[in-house]
Amino acid sequence: MKKHSILRKAIYIFIWLLLWQAASLMIHNEILLVGPLSAGRELVRLSANPIFTKSVLFSLLRIAGGIFLGSLLGLSASFASWRSHLVRDFLSPFVTMIKAVPVAAFVILLLIWFGSDNIALVISLLVTFPILYINSLQALDALDPQMQEMAAAFRLPRFSRLRYILLPESLPALLSAFSLAIGMGIKSGVAAEVISQTSLSLGNALYRSKIYLETGQLLAWTAVIILLSWLLEKGWIALLRAIILPKQRKMHASPFPSFDPPSRKIPSGAVNLYPLCLDHIRIGYEDLTILEDFSYSFLPGRTYVLTGPSGSGKTSLLMAILKKAGHAGIVFQENRLVLDFSAEDNLRLLDPARISRPAAARLLAPLFDCEDFHPEIPVCDFSGGMQRRVAIARACISAAPVLLFDEPLTGLDQKNAQKVLHYISNMRSGRAVIFTAHRANLLREYFPDLVEIALPAHEAIP
Repeated sequence: MKKHSILRKAIYIFIWLLLWQAASLMIHNEILLVGPLSAGRELVRLSANPIFTKSVLFSLLRIAGGIFLGSLLGLSASFASWRSHLVRDFLSPFVTMIKAVPVAAFVILLLIWFGSDNIALVISLLVTFPILYINSLQALDALDPQMQEMAAAFRLPRFSRLRYILLPESLPALLSAFSLAIGMGIKSGVAAEVISQTSLSLGNALYRSKIYLETGQLLAWTAVIILLSWLLEKGWIALLRAIILPKQRKMHASPFPSFDPPSRKIPSGAVNLYPLCLDHIRIGYEDLTILEDFSYSFLPGRTYVLTGPSGSGKTSLLMAILKKAGHAGIVFQENRLVLDFSAEDNLRLLDPARISRPAAARLLAPLFDCEDFHPEIPVCDFSGGMQRRVAIARACISAAPVLLFDEPLTGLDQKNAQKVLHYISNMRSGRAVIFTAHRANLLREYFPDLVEIALPAHEAIP
């Protein structure tokens, strides 16, 4: 398929070259238009001149440097603006001004202030910065808040959040932004060189070709600029994909002492267990109150279930418990897995330096006993029930002091529901376990000490 696509593009390019050659033959005036053959011969002649190489390299270094710095500043500023509305409001007038001011005006000002040597670098920076800033900020604003909540609940390392959750979600917008920024940066940089007459530059070569009516040279230099733009864009985007896209087998980690899943030890080290106390909290939506002045102490080693009909506030109370705990092994109503990761790497994401891939596979095994299960393939290829069990394993192996399960048996048949409850019972390691459920009958078979907290119905909840 890829070979056919390349061949098709090559045919289209050849057709355009034929049309160009036909137009030059019809006009029959080399000052107005030369054909691709004449431009190609001129390019070969120019490339033999040492000045050609110097002009290309010097312009490329200046413009690529400006694009790199503009991209770095744009990405950094967008992240700061995403984290702080104060920074966003402060930068807004500056970004609007940069977008509105013509390149020629910037070039003239820079010529007055600094001279012509580094104008292409500064102009490329100024053109690239707002493109990366605006597009990356929009991408950050559109991030899935559920995945951010999951990362915060499990206290994923900041690097892991950035590398494996935030950047992959932002990749489509970043690729589009870089594609536009590189093209605009090169065009603006060369235009700045034309206006400023920077020596040993592509812009200066274009200007001299225009002065002497050397249309063949003009088109030859233009072809060089197009080729440089294409190579820079393809190389930059390929590098971006290689850095951002999470790949299987890429999360290298030193093995840590494994443990058998049925044991009552936690893989990530000792956990400080303490009572989790809610004091006089209110649960509700705007003017609607579900629970008023709710207080309760959840003790280590005990099991609780929040029951009640739909709309009674079970999930809202569980989220209040999560907020109070700050760190919890949690299964949300949604699985919230990194879909491009394998089942093993979804577990290893919690602590890749200590959870080896074989250890992760052993931790998953009891939930997939007697099944054709491949923990090394991406979870996007799993059924909903299999993804649910991976999410449950991830919660249980976390080093959090409390385990929270929001309707964990959703999508599971009776056999797998029993596997899950047996797994949670064996993996709790003395921690408080809090479920939400409509009924507590099945839970009591595995947790005889189950404490039921029944929440009243609220018909007015939307």
